[in-house]
Amino acid sequence: PGFLLRYCSRKVRNVIEEAPHWSQRDWAGARAYLLDLYGSNDRAPRCTPDKLRRWSKRYAGRGVFNCVQDVDRYYREFISRSNRLLKDPPRMLESEVNILFYRGIPAAYRFKIKRRLSIEDSPPTIEAVLALLRREFDKDDIDYLDSDSSDESSELDSDEAPPRPKKK
Repeated sequence: PGFLLRYCSRKVRNVIEEAPHWSQRDWAGARAYLLDLYGSNDRAPRCTPDKLRRWSKRYAGRGVFNCVQDVDRYYREFISRSNRLLKDPPRMLESEVNILFYRGIPAAYRFKIKRRLSIEDSPPTIEAVLALLRREFDKDDIDYLDSDSSDESSELDSDEAPPRPKKK
């Protein structure tokens, strides 16, 4: 067990290096000691419906989507929090989880995709909202607007001929 200390951070080493398990060759004792100290870190954090509601509201206020990777990051974070609430026994309805996913989207994108949502999907599924969000960043989509394209479009939209020099 003594060699294990080499691979620990200084903070962890300061906690465990004086324990009697490290000077002896007692792997079972060292394992039990570490589990006693750090066993709670292995448990998944408890997510409650209220925590998911607060997180969704906070994300909508501070979250930003600059690329499709930001959308996917939001999706992964949301799913990691919500999946535990839908397992047996479910602590939330799937429809409420779908609504929270939609409400967690930053307002500018929520407004953009709201126009494209089907009225029959009430509330829209996470998969439907995710597909629309990903389409916002699809360069092959006809409605895609790149940040560089605004400069080009202003040059192309100009139907006027350049001004002629005045005669004296």
